Amino acid sequence: MKNYFLKRRVSHIIRTLHLSVEGVEKVSLGYIFLHQARCKSNGAPLNGGKFPSMARYKPYDVRQVTLIPVSFPDQILPGSFEYLNEIVDEHIDLRPFEARYQNDETGCLAYDPAILLKIVLFGYCKGLISGRRLAEACERNVQFKALTADSQPHFTTIADFVATMHQEIIGVFRDVLIYADALG
Repeated sequence: MKNYFLKRRVSHIIRTLHLSVEGVEKVSLGYIFLHQARCKSNGAPLNGGKFPSMARYKPYDVRQVTLIPVSFPDQILPGSFEYLNEIVDEHIDLRPFEARYQNDETGCLAYDPAILLKIVLFGYCKGLISGRRLAEACERNVQFKALTADSQPHFTTIADFVATMHQEIIGVFRDVLIYADALG
């Protein structure tokens, strides 16, 4: 049964390429080695009767492992909205967010509200409003990684932060926009 479908596929490829083949030497790993291919329209041999030429490509391996050094500060361009890092860290009052956390003696370490704010503000500016999308961006997007120092909070952490601190986030978002507008 498998050979039947393979033969059908090969004959379909040959018809698609408008070739008539006197013999197929080997079908293996998706490569077709043709003995004598002739153009159907006039019957003249391709390449002067020689084997059809095969293009050569540079080798590649999609399973290779590569370590790419990334400097997070170099990923953020000064003057862009991604420069939010400096704005939130140096010019925005984050004291309203600190009252939410009561883990000074016991409990798990919490994400810094500045990190969560950067995720939410930058994500909203990029059209990402879902907690799952924001968490995925923190795992995959270099700009998010640069803004958050490669922090990868769970989507429920982001969603809980937005749900419980939405009024404070609106105020900070307004302050960031006013500050960014003042910068030009």
